[in-house]
Amino acid sequence: MPWNKRSTGPPGAPPSETTMTHLISPPMPGLDLRFAYEALVTLQPEEVQGHTHKGQRLRVPITGGRFQGQGLSGRILPGGADWQLLRTDGRLEIEAIYDMQTEDGAFIHVRNKGLWYSANNQWPAEYAVTHPVFEAPQGPYEWMNTSLFVGTVGEGPDGPLSIRLAVYQVCMNTQCLPPLATALNL
Repeated sequence: MPWNKRSTGPPGAPPSETTMTHLISPPMPGLDLRFAYEALVTLQPEEVQGHTHKGQRLRVPITGGRFQGQGLSGRILPGGADWQLLRTDGRLEIEAIYDMQTEDGAFIHVRNKGLWYSANNQWPAEYAVTHPVFEAPQGPYEWMNTSLFVGTVGEGPDGPLSIRLAVYQVCMNTQCLPPLATALNL
């Protein structure tokens, strides 16, 4: 761990650079998040696939949807699915595999793993975080292959038959590689 937290602010406040004691000098680079896109994904009802020693296996077919962000918009293609494991501790492991098609016709393959938890098994979840990995073609969306991303999951307008995703690119010291404006030829 590169630093120890010392809280000088209100309880629960995140540490700031002034509240960190560094073990090694100079301090490690910080991380920032840059909004990539938001998606609304439509679903079919879950299919129970049985119990294993790890928990109950579920499959949720993806029927479509839309996504939109800075220089990035299009549709979620039908045919993907979210393979889920409802663990014995009540956490839900998710692994959605699907394809997106941009407005200009590019196909982007997505593998989005995450963890969802709600004490009462209802929305809003106390914890719903994902780590999408993209396989984008060469060209304007190639930047998606060279960065890490994280996302959050929320309930969509159609209740259990839709979800909202907000996806963010992880950057170091406010620098994302490559810079978004360069990747989009702006």
